[in-house]
Amino acid sequence: MSFNIIQPEQYQTILWKNNKGKTIELALNEGGTTDDFDWRISSATVTEEGVFSDFSGSERNMVLIEGSGLTLKHDNGQIDHLTNPLDIANFDGGWRTTSQLDNGTIKNINLMTNKNKFSVDVSTFVECQRQKIMPADLVFIISLADNTKLNIDGNSIVLGKFCLAKLISEVDDIIISGQQVIVFRLLFVMQ
Repeated sequence: MSFNIIQPEQYQTILWKNNKGKTIELALNEGGTTDDFDWRISSATVTEEGVFSDFSGSERNMVLIEGSGLTLKHDNGQIDHLTNPLDIANFDGGWRTTSQLDNGTIKNINLMTNKNKFSVDVSTFVECQRQKIMPADLVFIISLADNTKLNIDGNSIVLGKFCLAKLISEVDDIIISGQQVIVFRLLFVMQ
């Protein structure tokens, strides 16, 4: 088992694929690029309504972290309403997706994965709680509050605000104590 903690000062700011805004890239698989990746975690501030960039071949999991809400309309007829902090939308990155702001600017965390390589499970914890996380091939834990405590196979770690923990390989025992936490569990798809 290996893990590392990525601090906010290590994140990179890059332009959106459609050049209509900027995103903060928290983590990207080794050798990955904005257009060609196995997995990518980013955060964006959305200030205006519009069409999302095309990420065909990927699955998107978007979590609202700040703001008064966002509605996503997809060309297949699916509509996602993200109203409360830590609401989640899951959709195909190749769909034509249009965003509508409910009441001003929002901020989100976005996990995109190559849908031929990974399946994803997303959990969010709004209130303070202690939760055991099931094992996965790759686990990312994002703390939106200070002092989120992780116990990983007996190792105790404290995450600061907006820090990202990346855990690789079989971790048998992950316990999270905290609030305002997002957990992405990635499992390899069997070919």
